[in-house]
Amino acid sequence: MTITIVLAAVEDYDDICRVLDEGDAHHREALPQIFHKPPGPARPREYLRAHIEEEHKALFVARKGDELVGTLEIEEKALPRPAHTSVVVGRGPVCLT
Repeated sequence: MTITIVLAAVEDYDDICRVLDEGDAHHREALPQIFHKPPGPARPREYLRAHIEEEHKALFVARKGDELVGTLEIEEKALPRPAHTSVVVGRGPVCLT
């Protein structure tokens, strides 16, 4: 089946939180002394709003049919060293440098 990547929409919020929580779970398992499950959703609604409305940010979602299966977050900013990007694809992060 084909995977389609499109800009995230407000309506994707619950599915985005589900996918991000899957990725966050890997961090909690590996470093439980640092990472803890938040009491609410994986990310606040402000997180999605910022990536939709702010010019220097973007949030994409990957869909396999009707199912949201991944996210890609992009933020443009000046860094004193080369950038590092993490991408959550399915059940685990893929790091790009």
